[in-house]
Amino acid sequence: MKENAIWLRRTLWLVGGLLLWRGFYVCIVPLDLIADEAYYWDWSRRLDWCYYSKPPMVAWIINIATQVGGHTPWAVRMPAVILGTTGLLFIYALGSRIYGARTGFWATAVAAATPGNSALSLIMTIDAPFIFCWSAALYAFWRFTERRRDRFLWAFITAFSVGLGLLTKQTMLAFFPLTGFFLLLSPDYRVELTRPLVWLTALCALIFITPMVWWNMHHGWVTLQHTSGHFKPSPFSGTSALLTLAEYLVGQGGIISPITGLLVSGVVFSGLFTLKSIKKAEAYLVCFSAIPLGGILIMALFQRIEPNWPGPFYDSGIILLAGWATGKADLGQCLTSLRRYFVPAVIVGVVFCVITYALPFVLPLLGFEGSRLDPTVRLRGWHQLAQQVDAQMATFPRPKQTAIMTTNGRGVASELAFYMNGKPHVFPYNETGIVYSQYDVWGWPANFSGKDIMLITEAYEGVPESLRKRFQRLQRSAVLTRHLGYDRVFSYQIWLGIGFQEFPSMEN
Repeated sequence: MKENAIWLRRTLWLVGGLLLWRGFYVCIVPLDLIADEAYYWDWSRRLDWCYYSKPPMVAWIINIATQVGGHTPWAVRMPAVILGTTGLLFIYALGSRIYGARTGFWATAVAAATPGNSALSLIMTIDAPFIFCWSAALYAFWRFTERRRDRFLWAFITAFSVGLGLLTKQTMLAFFPLTGFFLLLSPDYRVELTRPLVWLTALCALIFITPMVWWNMHHGWVTLQHTSGHFKPSPFSGTSALLTLAEYLVGQGGIISPITGLLVSGVVFSGLFTLKSIKKAEAYLVCFSAIPLGGILIMALFQRIEPNWPGPFYDSGIILLAGWATGKADLGQCLTSLRRYFVPAVIVGVVFCVITYALPFVLPLLGFEGSRLDPTVRLRGWHQLAQQVDAQMATFPRPKQTAIMTTNGRGVASELAFYMNGKPHVFPYNETGIVYSQYDVWGWPANFSGKDIMLITEAYEGVPESLRKRFQRLQRSAVLTRHLGYDRVFSYQIWLGIGFQEFPSMEN
C-alpha cells in the first residue's frame, strides 16, 4: 500500500505540474487562435443543440469559459488545458486498477510524453473534451465489468461519460460496437448481453443525442451529411494507396512520437493476433486499441485520414504498453527483447514535446517563421490583419452601421470576428445554395438588406458577378496583408458596398 501511495503521489505531481505549465504556456505563447478555435468560439455566441459539423459540447464549454475569463485566447484555450491534462488521470486509474500503481504511473507518463497530448491540450478543438470523455468511459466500463456491488454506480457513470462524449464528437458511437465485441469475446462476459443492465446503460447514453437528432430533423440532417462526407474513398490505385498510408504513418509518428508509436503498434497488434488466449484485461485493452487502429489503418489505404482521428484509441494501447513494459501483461515471448526500448521511447517523447512547446518561440529566431517548415503557420497573422481591417473600417462613412462579408470562407470570417474590435459578426458569402459551414445554416440576418457592406475578397481577384449584382454601388477601398513571416504574405482586397440587396439588383 505504501508503494502504491508513492506512485500515486508521483502521478499527481506529474499531472499537477503539467497543468500549471500548460496554463502558463497558453498565456505567453505568441500564436493566434487556429481557425477551428475561432469558428467554435463563434458557435459559442449562438448556443444551440447541435451545429453543422459537430455536436454542441465544444461551443457550450467555450461559452462557459468566456463567460468566466472574457473573450480572450487564454479563456478559449483553458478548457483544453484542463480537460486534456486531467484526462491523464483516467489513464492512471485504469492502468493502476488493472496492473498496479507503478504501471499506472508509467502509462500516464507515456501518454503525457506524446506531442499529440501536448498539442491537443493547448488548442481548444473537440479533441481534448472528447478524449477526456472517452478515457472516463473506458475506466468506468472496466469497473462495471468487475461485477462488484457498486456496478450500478459504474453503469451510470459509463452512460454519463459516453453520453457526454456523444455530445462532443460522433466518434463516440464507436464505443458501442467495441464494447459489444469485448463482451462477445469471452464466455464469462457474453452473458452480460442477455441482462438488461448493459442495454439500459447503452440506452441511457443514447438519450443524450436526442436534442441533436431533433435539431437535425429541423435542419435537413446537415450534420449527418457532413459526417458521411468524411468516409468517401478516393479512386483507388496502388500509388495513391501507398502515398495516403505513408502520410498517415508519418503523421502518427509526429502525434505519438516514433518509438512509442512503434511499440504501441507492436504490443496491441500482437495482442490482437493472440486475442483468444490472452487474459481479460489484455483483451479489453486490445479491443479498444488494436481493432479501431487497425480499421483506421485500412481506411488510410483509400482516403486521407486526419492525424487526430486515432487519438482516443491510443489510451488503451498505452496502458497495455506500460503493463507489458513493467512485466504485468503477458503477450508472449516474441516482443520481450523490445522492452529495453521503453525508457528510450519515453525520453524521445519528452524531447518531441519540448520541441512542440519551443517551436513558436524558436522559429522566429531561426528565420523560419511563416515558412513552409513552420507547422504553426495557420496560427499567425490574424490579430494583425484584424487591426488593419478595424483601421480601414474607421474610414468608411458609416462604420457602426456597416456589416462585414467575405468570400474567403469560414476561416477568415471566424478569425476576424474574434480579433476585430467589438467582436462583430462576419458573414462568408456562399452563392452555391449548398451548406458548407454553420454560417450557411444561420444565413444572413433579417435586416441585412439595404446595409453598407465591407466586402473582403482575395486580392487582385474580381468580385463574383452574382455578388456584385447585389449592390447598388461597389468600390475598391484598400489592399491589406496578413504577414506570416519569412516571405509569405496573404493579401486581401477591401471593398465598400453600398445598398446590399438580399436578391440581386435588376439594374445590372
